[in-house]
Amino acid sequence: MKHRLKKTMYRQMGQAFVCFTISVCSVNSTIAQTQLNTVGKIREQGINNEIKIQRKRRGINAELVDEGDYYLHPDGRQIRMLRKKDVYVIESDDSVRSMQRMKNQYGERIKDVANHRLGGHSVIRIDNGDAVKRQRNEQFDVSASMVRSSDNSIRDIKSVFANEQGDGDILLMPKLTVKLESNINPQVALNRLSSRYGLKLDRKLRVTGNVYSLSLKTNKTESQQFALVRSVMNDAMVEWAEPQFVAKAEKTSFEPNDTFFDQQWYLRNTGQQRARCDTDCDANNAWDINIGSASGSGGNGLSPAVTGTGMVIAIIDDGVQLDHEDLDIWTNPDESNTNNNSDEDGNGYVDDWRGWDFVEDSITNPLLENSTGTASCGVDGFDGASGQDNNPSPQATSDCTLSANDGGQVENDDHGTAVAGLAAAEGNNGIGIAGAAYNAEILSIRLISDFDSETISSASFCARAAEAMTYAGAYADVVNNSWSMPVTCIALEDAIEDVTTGTVNVNGGALTSKRANGSPVLFASGNQASGWVRVSIPVTAGEHAYEWRFLRDGEFDNMLPTGDQAWLDEIRWPDGSTEDFEGSASLSARGFNVGNLAAGAACIAACPNGFISGNAAWTPTASPEPLNGGSQAANIDAASSECSNTYLHLIRDESSAGSISFWVWVDADASQDKFEFLIDGVERFSFGDLASEIINNEIAYPASLSGSIAGLISVGASNSGDLSGVNTASELLETRAFYSQYGPNLDVVAPSSNQQLGIVTTDREGVDGFNNGSESIGNNNYTDTFGGTSASTPIVAGIAAALLAVDTNFSAEDVRTTLRATADKIGGAAYISGRNDFYGYGRVNMYSALIQAGGIVNNINNAHSCNSNGETFSFTSAHNIFIPIPGNGFFCPAIGEVPQEDEMCFPIVATNNNLAVICL
Repeated sequence: MKHRLKKTMYRQMGQAFVCFTISVCSVNSTIAQTQLNTVGKIREQGINNEIKIQRKRRGINAELVDEGDYYLHPDGRQIRMLRKKDVYVIESDDSVRSMQRMKNQYGERIKDVANHRLGGHSVIRIDNGDAVKRQRNEQFDVSASMVRSSDNSIRDIKSVFANEQGDGDILLMPKLTVKLESNINPQVALNRLSSRYGLKLDRKLRVTGNVYSLSLKTNKTESQQFALVRSVMNDAMVEWAEPQFVAKAEKTSFEPNDTFFDQQWYLRNTGQQRARCDTDCDANNAWDINIGSASGSGGNGLSPAVTGTGMVIAIIDDGVQLDHEDLDIWTNPDESNTNNNSDEDGNGYVDDWRGWDFVEDSITNPLLENSTGTASCGVDGFDGASGQDNNPSPQATSDCTLSANDGGQVENDDHGTAVAGLAAAEGNNGIGIAGAAYNAEILSIRLISDFDSETISSASFCARAAEAMTYAGAYADVVNNSWSMPVTCIALEDAIEDVTTGTVNVNGGALTSKRANGSPVLFASGNQASGWVRVSIPVTAGEHAYEWRFLRDGEFDNMLPTGDQAWLDEIRWPDGSTEDFEGSASLSARGFNVGNLAAGAACIAACPNGFISGNAAWTPTASPEPLNGGSQAANIDAASSECSNTYLHLIRDESSAGSISFWVWVDADASQDKFEFLIDGVERFSFGDLASEIINNEIAYPASLSGSIAGLISVGASNSGDLSGVNTASELLETRAFYSQYGPNLDVVAPSSNQQLGIVTTDREGVDGFNNGSESIGNNNYTDTFGGTSASTPIVAGIAAALLAVDTNFSAEDVRTTLRATADKIGGAAYISGRNDFYGYGRVNMYSALIQAGGIVNNINNAHSCNSNGETFSFTSAHNIFIPIPGNGFFCPAIGEVPQEDEMCFPIVATNNNLAVICL
């Protein structure tokens, strides 16, 4: 068994929880007037407030019940599953008739659940509430067995599970994934599993080692099945065993309404769009490095290695447009580049000459509806094959939508194309954008789609994810994953470890690791975190009562640093005076009233007897990430005060109309907690709003495995200092993007969208991508509204590819070590032993990383400086590889060819007497 370190990210709280919802870690932004975007809700009250909130809860909202369902991870952890109370999947030969008969017998106590995440399955909720029982003059509870007996066409009724945040709708399949010990004869072991445990062989997974999908021969209850998995896990012939689930892959793109811009500030930031100068990864400086090549791209003396020449970056996502004008797509050298129905390289994937599509979808997918409402989408561009195939391009189009029962949304599969451009869009080709490794190739591996028709009889997402990762390790130098799945998938963990250590070996060597020292695997940290956001609300002249409240319902918390708390800082009153909570004075001494609402006040679901008086109180304390105004903030920590409503209250007489603004950070429980701000007793702004969204600061899985897999790199997002409401240069600060999840296993951050700036990247050509023609960039082959940790991760993937091109002997762990060692320390939080939980080791610096990787002695000062508002700036760097090009011009990688008289570029003589060109 492979050595595993215990994860430290999961808080124990007496029990562990899991989920199987797949989150694609992007933020797609659209324009909005001075709107800050974060979690919460605006009560308009006829006034134009500054913020808008758009993050929603995922999955069916229901009470979670622990009935002892769990399986074992190889590192010894118990992976528990929580049941959604009174929520069930109905398996029937005629679901319409079954639903009608159930309602005929039990009336409104049977609810048909729509907008769930279980595809074409029929889901019901049983209402055993007192109100409906009184209405029907009934005292008994309706049970699952009673529902099953209501109609003889119902074959089975199964529980719906969720993770610790109540996130995701998960259905247990009558299947197991099992890995046999390496020294065991597989056939002997399979015979034993069949006779002893009642399992039959489905297939062998295309991953390293003897890993099999097995099905139950006879029906078992969920509890019995979990017990069976544990028994198989403890068998001497088995290395590990885990259950298989049906769980819909889900994109979690919330919209922070960033303002548009038309340049790649994340690669070269000169202070544009009110950003802080140099809040970038210094890619243009890295491209300027000369490591000895006599010629290079464009004939400018640039070493091809620093732009990723010869590297292949796998994009495991929802598909990459294979014929995009600005992407160089990998082709399999051992296949004929045609669909000849022949597995010429013997790797188990027929005609995989451009990658592979691991999604289980087809043109007759019952989840889909076209404009006529029929259950199929016969449109150009959609995948007509059933199951997996050799076309890893985006398969869905804007003509196809999910059925109303599955949400009804249009799924455009446009995420992977945007991700690919950030890693390796072609550079110096006169069109589009440049990726961080702009000479690398893209390997498209399609794994995620809302149109995935996964059923009980199909392969589980976990199994397919492990196979996709293994496939990537056989052909790619770097593997990018801008998605997360908050459930333990042991098969995927093993596959990641094989890829990062160079030990992929499948089909007798038909699939082996491309890199003997392993390929680095990058995962996004996730987009569900909380952080500092600014609220600004207009007020009239006269006396006003201001009140900040934090309501806690008594549910368990699962947040970092401690959960169930909020911070308030830098209040600016309408007259311009401020309160920054610095110093030792109590809040009472500052004029605030602090207290708790007593029992009998308004209550929320988990507190039926009202709020109780607790000992939680607002107090000045150290800020988790200090703002520029100081290191302290007003804090309320209600972790030990269940069913409490704490308040901070103050009355002021405003001499004239104006606005009150403040910064707030809410670390709330995902279920019921709520932060709210009231003026004169009227709620004007809130976070939480009673189970309306998810806030989860912990690094998402599998990025959290960075602590136990040395070649896995977890990537968060930083901003450009473009915080909404910051109007002066002194307030600009490059910090973590507020949505970026963080924790002990975060490696680095990279620039991405925040409150004003989006990310420019490639988009699906035409109208099927993010850009339908309405964006300011103008060309709908590109988008300027992408973002999230989905964007920061491929930027780092491109840098990793450039590192491997500079030093081909680098291991996956060497790449991570170099990125950590050369990262810039940003933000206001202290770095202890070189790192902190908010930023890891800091924001990546491509220039510094390549200098270290290449062992380059460079005596040129690379420091940049400019004033924060971006109007004027001075550079002391001299890039010693630019030479004049024919036509009295120069070549600058960031902007292409420019004339000599261009005021942005001019020649100088560097300290080593080489001719250099400064490009501002």
